[in-house]
Amino acid sequence: MSEFLKKSIIPKKMNSFIKIFPVFVFCFLALPVIAHGDDVKTGIINVNLKEINPENSPNTKNISISKVEIETDPLKTAFYNFTQGNNKEALAGLKEYYGQIDPDDDYARMQLALKLVSMAYLNFAGEVLGEIKEKEIWGKMSDEFYKLYLPGNFVPESIENVQSMAYYILHYEDRPEAVLEITQNAGNFDYLRYLRAKAYKKIKKYDLAEKEINIAIKINPENLNYKLDLVNILAAKNEIRSAQMELGNLKRQAEKENITNREFLRNFKIYEYWLKTLEFGTDPVAGKYYEAYYHTVKEELEAALEILNKLAYKSKEAYVYELLGKIYYELGYYEPSRKAFKQGLNIDGNRVDSLTGLGNIYFITGQNDLAGKYYRQALDKFPQNVEALMAMARFESYLNNAENAYEYFKKILKIDKNNTDVIYNIGINLANRKKINEAEKMFKKALAADPMWSLIWLDLAKIELARQNYPTAVKYLKYINSIDENNPYYYYYMSVIFDKNNKKEESELFLKKAFELAPGLLREIKE
Repeated sequence: MSEFLKKSIIPKKMNSFIKIFPVFVFCFLALPVIAHGDDVKTGIINVNLKEINPENSPNTKNISISKVEIETDPLKTAFYNFTQGNNKEALAGLKEYYGQIDPDDDYARMQLALKLVSMAYLNFAGEVLGEIKEKEIWGKMSDEFYKLYLPGNFVPESIENVQSMAYYILHYEDRPEAVLEITQNAGNFDYLRYLRAKAYKKIKKYDLAEKEINIAIKINPENLNYKLDLVNILAAKNEIRSAQMELGNLKRQAEKENITNREFLRNFKIYEYWLKTLEFGTDPVAGKYYEAYYHTVKEELEAALEILNKLAYKSKEAYVYELLGKIYYELGYYEPSRKAFKQGLNIDGNRVDSLTGLGNIYFITGQNDLAGKYYRQALDKFPQNVEALMAMARFESYLNNAENAYEYFKKILKIDKNNTDVIYNIGINLANRKKINEAEKMFKKALAADPMWSLIWLDLAKIELARQNYPTAVKYLKYINSIDENNPYYYYYMSVIFDKNNKKEESELFLKKAFELAPGLLREIKE
């Protein structure tokens, strides 16, 4: 399920319940909550700032952030140089950054590897990934890099720059013929074959594109992106059934290997619904429905809404109204969403997403009795449905019925043992019972599936603050800033640490930034 669809069946008021429970908090610590409209964002572990005494800890004396670090990002600078065709400057900046990475900073290595992949410096990326130490968190993401981005046969270092240049010419200059020229001697190097396939597709030589991508797949059958590109090429040739068969094979491979990479899964869904759109193109209902779903997965919600409104006027299909209700909800149009869900249920009362969707709307409008009624209906009709169980677990958590919520989460894990939302929320439950070490393990297990989940890094930072392990807390806070540079908690906690460490200038700078990002934070602190 796409991130959009995952969010669309959760009330805005409960959005943070996807990964946090703002009401059910770690009771012996306290932190101001930051309000943004209807949403309340906070981590599950809240820190009593009066108990933080960095000046008493020898571990904080060297904590600092330079002005350059605040104002510039060397990876962004390198990538900008690359997009402008300044490959030498980009590579020099990347190597300089690489040389400055702390030996224990696996996060910085993964960031660098991501940038290197986006510039096709794949040998360099492989070298960086080989130095990852903390496999508990980064091992899965590292493994997925090889299955998604890295070649089976690396080019010699002497021509890695040619590979990167070919990638640049294809994506930023749109000169596929030039790519074909400089990769004539692709030989047994699968990534070069992959670039040639993309170049041939751009000039609509689909048979040659298919030939090249099949060579790449033969060399490296583990690479899922190569296979996704084959689906793209077959669709371009209008070989819909063949494309769907390849996509089905790819889905089985991805499920077997438990691929969680968001970009890949999103692209997979886009192809899936585009192929369904082509397959049912002559069906006036199904074809338009799948076209709307295609736009939904791409987060082109207004386009999807326009299609569905016309379709709902002509057709009386429950699934059309259900998707219409989800999109209205996502856009914040709650009354039209409620009506759409109701209309769908009048046609077919067994639509689980419509039932939970109505529950969400009633929850957000403060009608908890009706919300609970629809959540229970969904669960009564579909006792093994993960979304129904999740909706009920979140609702019970909001009502502070911790034990009930925990039981629902356990049921979900029996059905879906790799559900990261549940793993994280079990960590919350453990933290609330002051089982910090066990909670930390669950947080890190959830991070292994999605290391760019900034909220968990925030929770881990708070744990380290409570332990008075300030250098590690600062390291985690920096991770948060790398993922979400506008996260006010990063600036707020850093200002506190700097203040306690008598670094007033830095403290004031960071506190000012925190208040700029979240004006309500000052009010919460005073309260």
